[in-house]
Amino acid sequence: MQALERMREALGKPVLTDEDFPPLPDDTIRLLVYQGENGKWFGKLLDAVGNECGSLDNGCESEDDVEAYARASGIYPDSVEYAVERR
Repeated sequence: MQALERMREALGKPVLTDEDFPPLPDDTIRLLVYQGENGKWFGKLLDAVGNECGSLDNGCESEDDVEAYARASGIYPDSVEYAVERR
C-alpha cells in the first residue's frame, strides 16, 4: 500500500524532458604521436578543440610503444594520430 501511495505522489510532480538537460561538452581525447629530434617517440593528448591537455614525455622506441604506454598508464584516447607517416 505504501508503494501505491508513493506512485500517486510521483504522478503529481513535474516531468523532466530532454530540453531540461544542456548538451554535455565534447570530452573526446586524441593522442598525437610524434618523433622528437633525438629519434624517440612521444605523445600529446589533445582535447576536442585541439588544446593540449597532457603529454607522454617518456621517449619511446616506436610509435606503437607510445600507444602501449598510454594504455598502461590508464589513458584510452578516442583516436590516435601521427605527426609523420607511420613506418
